[in-house]
Amino acid sequence: MYAHWPAGVPGRLDSLAVLVGTAQHGEPSKLPPLPQAAADVADLEQVLTGPSGLLDASRVHTVLNPATAAQALGGFDLVQGDALDLVLFFYAGHGTLDAEKQLCLALPGSVDTPDDAARTGLPVSALFARLKHVRAKRKVVILDCCFAGRALYDPAVADVHVLCAAGRTEKALSDPDERNTGFTSALLRLLTEGVPDGPEYLDLGTLYRHLSVVLPTTPCPDEETGDLDRMLPAPRHRTTDLAEDVALARNVAFGTALSRSGLDARARFAQRVAELGRRAAPRPRPEYVTHAGDLFAHIAADAMTVFPRADAQVLRYRRAHAALAGETGHAARAVEILRGVVGDLEAAVPAGAADTKADQLSIDHWSQRVRDPNAPHF
Repeated sequence: MYAHWPAGVPGRLDSLAVLVGTAQHGEPSKLPPLPQAAADVADLEQVLTGPSGLLDASRVHTVLNPATAAQALGGFDLVQGDALDLVLFFYAGHGTLDAEKQLCLALPGSVDTPDDAARTGLPVSALFARLKHVRAKRKVVILDCCFAGRALYDPAVADVHVLCAAGRTEKALSDPDERNTGFTSALLRLLTEGVPDGPEYLDLGTLYRHLSVVLPTTPCPDEETGDLDRMLPAPRHRTTDLAEDVALARNVAFGTALSRSGLDARARFAQRVAELGRRAAPRPRPEYVTHAGDLFAHIAADAMTVFPRADAQVLRYRRAHAALAGETGHAARAVEILRGVVGDLEAAVPAGAADTKADQLSIDHWSQRVRDPNAPHF
């Protein structure tokens, strides 16, 4: 079994989180309200300080609708004395661009014009400049806003690990009927539900790898155009040294990889990997579909160590493995897997009572696609 690299678990009282949300706007701002930003901040605070969280409530500083950039960054003034294990800054709200196309985090009075964005908002360069003077072993910034990916290229980013909800030219999407914005909703779900086959602690690397699959396979209908196939943007991140190993929460699903719920969660993730490979832009990524097949091979093998080979749940994983094997050009392997399924079904039920019609049709389908080793190749 794969041994996960040990996570950097921050000390509860040796860490600080500054959570900022801009949910409301007023004159002179013309930006629309984003009430989900308030829920993002409140819910993330609860997770970070809850039963699976790693931070003490006294070390989480929340700022909702800060009037000024100084107020938004004021939480860093709490850093005193020896260097902390972790300093985390989280922002949820609108992202705007200044005259140099640099990212600015919107405040309640932000004016979304190139000449006014920096003056009325919080330039991300100012955030990084402030972090430069914060004494901490690891510094993490999570940005849930439009154009967040521009932060990755800011000259002042230095040694900060940055996780972004969208690329440099993309909008961070959300469903107005949902409590949270799209990115933060997925992040919170990972932190609260965990990863069954993941490490004991959910580090930033694990979170990014899962978000990079979950987000671009999560629908976010466009109310203006009616586009029902629109997906959330893929996240972006930048890491230095071992910063991505720092953990944000305990993995509540740790140790459940072989349970029924854990196996199903792993299977749902594998299906998302396959979906991502099929619909990746600007062209499909067949290697993702291949990886999904490998994931199902492991899921099926694990399931057969704890449940009967003809168990309905186990059969579902084996058939998914066969389908992906065939889809990626391994028709003979698909036939082999399905023949094993038929054999196990027939052995598990009274003679002639096994319903293997669908499996036999699949075997016929893939058998027709098995290459004849004696056929000439041109």
